Amino acid sequence: MLYIGEIASLMVAFLWSIGPTCFTLAGNRIGSWVVNRTRMIYALFLVMIIHLIIYGSLLPFDANLYRWVWLFLSGVIGLGLGDIALFYAFTTIGTRLSMLIYSLAPVISAIAGIIFFKEKLSYIQIIAILITVAAISYVGVFSKEKKEKLDIEDSKKYWLGIVAAILAAIGQALGLILSKMGIVGDFPAMSGLAIRLLGGTVLIWGMTVFQGQIKSTIQSVKNDNKSHFYILIGTLTGPIGGIYFSLLGLKYTTLGMASVLQSLSPIFLLPIGAIIFHEKITWKAIIGTIIAMIGVAMLFLG
Repeated sequence: MLYIGEIASLMVAFLWSIGPTCFTLAGNRIGSWVVNRTRMIYALFLVMIIHLIIYGSLLPFDANLYRWVWLFLSGVIGLGLGDIALFYAFTTIGTRLSMLIYSLAPVISAIAGIIFFKEKLSYIQIIAILITVAAISYVGVFSKEKKEKLDIEDSKKYWLGIVAAILAAIGQALGLILSKMGIVGDFPAMSGLAIRLLGGTVLIWGMTVFQGQIKSTIQSVKNDNKSHFYILIGTLTGPIGGIYFSLLGLKYTTLGMASVLQSLSPIFLLPIGAIIFHEKITWKAIIGTIIAMIGVAMLFLG
């Protein structure tokens, strides 16, 4: 199928606009740490069941050590450390601004792809990356209501959220690099997803055990059915659907192109923000969206 990697990467952007919205709604109710711990357990359990049905084992135990090391580390850095920072940003500076800053990941990934994988981008693709990232930034800035920053009274907490979002972008980029190294060749994307989720889950729940917060985490989710629902939907669209298509995109297109297309979540967050958070969509936001789509078209042409 033509452009299977690009289509899969665009699907990631759509799913990752739904997931963060659900996780933000849940995080505002029971806390970002609880949400992150819970969704990792759900995601790993569901993916292991799917892997058992398709391949006959809960995890790809027949994969060589090389793949296990890179994909496990990818999960630790991208889904573990990176998402801890991202979930904190969701509940401090909001979904939109968090995802906007998160869009720095493609720039890091594209440069890394050239350095580590000797990938080559045409001049059109380079310009397309710049246009797309600039348009995402434009949309993220002007589609937000001016009062949003004013609602954040604690400036220290606000800047910690900014730093957390930047760290999340770095974690995402490093996670993609490690995934690319582990997913090369004829290796199922679902198997790669299972190993990545295992790595992230081991890190997050290892920290939970160390902090002695297992009981409080379970109790928080148990006492809030609405948050439980949000986490489940967010898990199905994010850690499962989103990451699966992310790995699929990495298999069939370059690291830089996959990263850029997968970063278009702020575009999809426009209608979602209008419906869920009752945000006003301005003409400036619409123009930015059109420019971003032009950038995506240039990536295809390039």
